[in-house]
Amino acid sequence: MFPLLILAILLLSFQTKAQQQDGSVFERRISIDQKNQSLDLILEQISWQANVFFSYDATLINTQEKQTIEAKNISLYNVLNELFDTNKFSFSERENQIIISEKNDLVSEIPANDSVKIKYFFLSGKLVENKKGEPIKYASVSILNKPIGTITNIDGEFLLKIHPKYIQDTVVISCMGYAQVRLPANKLLDEDLFILTPVSIRIKEVQVTAITPSQLLRNIRNNLELNYSSNLKLLTAFYRETVQQDNNYISVSEAVIEVLKSPYDNTSRTDLVRLLKARKSPDVQPFKWLNFKLQGGPFTITQLDVIKTMESFIDVKYQDMYDYEIDRVVWYNSHPVYVVKFHPVTSSFYPAFEGEMYVHRETFAVVHAITELVKQALLRRGK
Repeated sequence: MFPLLILAILLLSFQTKAQQQDGSVFERRISIDQKNQSLDLILEQISWQANVFFSYDATLINTQEKQTIEAKNISLYNVLNELFDTNKFSFSERENQIIISEKNDLVSEIPANDSVKIKYFFLSGKLVENKKGEPIKYASVSILNKPIGTITNIDGEFLLKIHPKYIQDTVVISCMGYAQVRLPANKLLDEDLFILTPVSIRIKEVQVTAITPSQLLRNIRNNLELNYSSNLKLLTAFYRETVQQDNNYISVSEAVIEVLKSPYDNTSRTDLVRLLKARKSPDVQPFKWLNFKLQGGPFTITQLDVIKTMESFIDVKYQDMYDYEIDRVVWYNSHPVYVVKFHPVTSSFYPAFEGEMYVHRETFAVVHAITELVKQALLRRGK
């Protein structure tokens, strides 16, 4: 058993190194301290440490130029960025060979069908809290405005694989409850530990209270003066009325009207309607029979104002004759509203309605209502 155990450990070690070699050679870290040395000597030392070779056009680079560089455990990519003007030169790799070329040198670009495999950057590190040093798990690490990212594990560690073209982009590190960190992607090549600072976000106080249908109806009636005008209002509207018999239109009328809305606190004064323009479509089917009286017209719409007419499902006198249920809360015209369903407990009184009311959650104004008369009440009324 013992020899087999040693062999397993050796294989695991070999596999780990092989996985590391799949990454870009630019990730390899070096330490160098040279003062006033020629560029060719500096590149020679880098080549020996990082186990890479450099290729470049000698007519473009003055290798005898004296430079000073001090780097300790810094990625090869960032060391080269210090040695060369990144506005003029770019770097690419092919296996263990680094090609230094001018940015406008199209010859050095790798064609799309080139058989050389692209070497991705593997950005890794660990996130910890600055006070306790605890690892931050499930934090987001991503490239800004790109669909590329990962999250930290339960130990706060992450591994982000990116294409070489994104190495100059911005990496965003964020987690709820901590200040967001943004830094160039190439900086992650030199850092292993990232410290996040907790932040406190003050939010508006939210009061959560349960409300019953009875309380909601009481709030509707108590806020009538606040929600509905006590002054005359002149409105311009478009009116359309259609009547169908056996799925055929037997009447289609349209009009542009003016409505003079009387104050809501004056129940003795009715609304007034004036026709500005009107038309009736001749392209309809004739009546087949007539066994009922139809009453409509623009003035009828003023009677559909359930607040002004104080219909029975809002009036406190009839509240016990209805069954109410707050069904849900929805958004209506960008406002949160309660949807209150109602139907009569008995159909022995007239008019008895059923339907839904949409009640504003903060002002308790009825902003919309869908109602219909209960059929049983209509039949009893007809007798």
